[in-house]
Amino acid sequence: NEHGRRYLHCLCCNWQWPFKRMGCGYCGNEEYSQLGYIVFEEFKGYKIYHCEQCKSYLKTFDQRAATARLDRNPMLEHVKLLFLDLLAIEKGYLPMHA
Repeated sequence: NEHGRRYLHCLCCNWQWPFKRMGCGYCGNEEYSQLGYIVFEEFKGYKIYHCEQCKSYLKTFDQRAATARLDRNPMLEHVKLLFLDLLAIEKGYLPMHA
C-alpha cells in the first residue's frame, strides 16, 4: 500500500517481495524504451507490464487504484484474469516464470 512501491507475488508459495519500480522481473532489463504496459479501462487498477527484450509479461494490480480487486485470493484472482494472459500472448508475450 506504500505509494508507488512495487511487489512481486509468487502464486506457488505465496511469497511476496519488493521489486524495483522500473524493470523487468524476468530478465532484469531496465531500458525504459523496452518496457511498457497495457491499461484496461474496464478493469481499473489492472495492467499488463511487458518487456520487449525478453518478450515476457506480468499481470499487475495497482493498490492505489480507487477500486477493489476482483478477488482477495491471489490464485482465484489469477484465474479470473486469465483473459489478460490471452491478450498478452496474442500480442506475442510470454508469462514470466520462476
